[in-house]
Amino acid sequence: MAHTIASCRGRATDVPTEDGVPSIPATPGQLAAKTARRFDGAASAPDLPAQSPEQLIDQYGRYYDSDVETSYHYMAAFINLDSGETGIGQAVLDSLRDVLGAKRVMVLCGEVFTNPASLRLLIKQQAVIYHSPGRSPRQRRGTVVAAGGDGTVSFLMTQLDLVRRELEAEFQPFLISSRQEVQLNSDNSVFSTSSVCDVTLHPYFTMPALAPLPLGTGNDYSNCVGFGCGFSPIAKGWCGLGALCKCSGDADAQVAVALSDAAKAPCVSFDRWEASLVPLRVAQAAVLSESSQAAAEAAQRGAPSALALHSPLWNRSARPRSVADAVRNVDWAKVHASGQCVTHGLINYLSVGFDAYVVKEFDSARRAHPAVCSTRAQNKAVYGVMGIRGALKCKKLCNIIPMVCVPRPKLSRVGGGAVATSRMSSTRDFVALQLPSMTKALVLTNVNCYSAGTHPWNPQSGELYYRPVTIRNGKVRPSVRTTTSGAAGATLPIPTPRPVTINDGAFELQAMGGVLHYTSLGIGLSNSTKLVQTDEMFVFVLCTPNDLHFPSGQCSTYTKLYMKDKYESRIESDGGVRASLNVQIDGEPMTRIAESTIIHVRRQPGARVLIRCRSPSVVQ
Repeated sequence: MAHTIASCRGRATDVPTEDGVPSIPATPGQLAAKTARRFDGAASAPDLPAQSPEQLIDQYGRYYDSDVETSYHYMAAFINLDSGETGIGQAVLDSLRDVLGAKRVMVLCGEVFTNPASLRLLIKQQAVIYHSPGRSPRQRRGTVVAAGGDGTVSFLMTQLDLVRRELEAEFQPFLISSRQEVQLNSDNSVFSTSSVCDVTLHPYFTMPALAPLPLGTGNDYSNCVGFGCGFSPIAKGWCGLGALCKCSGDADAQVAVALSDAAKAPCVSFDRWEASLVPLRVAQAAVLSESSQAAAEAAQRGAPSALALHSPLWNRSARPRSVADAVRNVDWAKVHASGQCVTHGLINYLSVGFDAYVVKEFDSARRAHPAVCSTRAQNKAVYGVMGIRGALKCKKLCNIIPMVCVPRPKLSRVGGGAVATSRMSSTRDFVALQLPSMTKALVLTNVNCYSAGTHPWNPQSGELYYRPVTIRNGKVRPSVRTTTSGAAGATLPIPTPRPVTINDGAFELQAMGGVLHYTSLGIGLSNSTKLVQTDEMFVFVLCTPNDLHFPSGQCSTYTKLYMKDKYESRIESDGGVRASLNVQIDGEPMTRIAESTIIHVRRQPGARVLIRCRSPSVVQ
């Protein structure tokens, strides 16, 4: 059971503490977000502005260290010594410096996390390939090695985004060809195609791809893309790095082979997501003005008002066809720009409930007693204890999360797979889905590995638990759809589950039970309960979509009776309610939900990052 509960998910970058207070933000996602918010195109630019592209290229190229083997050209490595087991990081650091040279290797310490300008400058000097004007861009691509856990990978992905933005800003004055500008703009499209072949090269530089060297505990990202699960007693995974624990004399040779394999691995694009925790009152305050005007005009024509919408005296046949379409009435761009919600980057997974509670308890134990959590075996033991405690404490989520809204899929002609109907929240139709009654953890996954190596999403293990619902007569009930002939009663079609791929523009949403479900999942006796594959979702915690029709601070009768009075009012007094409202992203605990909240997950804006991938099965 300890193996199963011990997600220990790469522990996204440990953080040093002083007097019990973190000296830097608690998660790499928060660190990266702060860096992005204070982005300045000149943060790591040359001291003097370049007068030509050749001069700018020379200002970076003059620092390039060519005194390495050819297979390691245009490669830079960044290592987080706090990831994984005690002492392993130092051995790998020494080997990286022996193989690549000290100029190409940087230790991710607190100072670098706080101000990563020097990190980005090293990438520009050692890993970015520059093209002289008039010459065709070379097909070769550099490599940035992330030696650490999954959190280290996420942090470096964000830094690569900033490197690209900085270089684009620096070279922009020299882009005089309209064709070049069009190509550059197409590379910035949020909905660019998934194939790496379709990522347009910049005329003056080629960005490197990211490869993991798994030093963390869980390493689910590394495992998914074919670079192994990290250290183990026997030589397996990515070049048998587990042997580093006992055979430091072979460390240089093993790391050298690992770096060579990373440089040879194919490049693919990788889907990344953003998760925002939006208080209901903030979403209510951002209702689109067009929607308000339409509601007022409808009221003048005799249509029911928003408040009357929830009156038992109102004719139920006049209600909207889908309760989930209320999310279209909110200006989500305004919400995310308001500064009143917290947004985190996401590369692996997000969960609410039991799983997140265990992550939070483990994180607290690790910070309070670091010596107890210094090895992977100890981490598993601690996770096992926390898992048993969480199973007894956490409540079922079907009442706390009454529904999850996702874009309404349409069936493709081949295989019945679900695809998005459109790209924007304001123009697509949504459907509200109900959670299974046994759900204690709601889990979103972007990779096929979860909880330190398990594979919960199995497309061959049956159909989706696809249960569209609505609210009628004060209860959550199954919804019906009306056919083109006007006949009612036909159920919504169930999409066909697809295998997990990392560049298909979709994530997997699934439900988990308690400790017994996680245990059986870990030993291969069961799978998760598959809900849907989609590219956007709204998780309504202690509220429903109907509440979006109300002014800020107010709610529907259903929410008042079954959410606020029953659960929200007991958050401070009921430990089970508090435990069930925990959230974790990429193995890091987030701030616990303390009021009616909507979790909005959508594609991360900007061009997709390129990664090295050795697992063809997860590439579309």
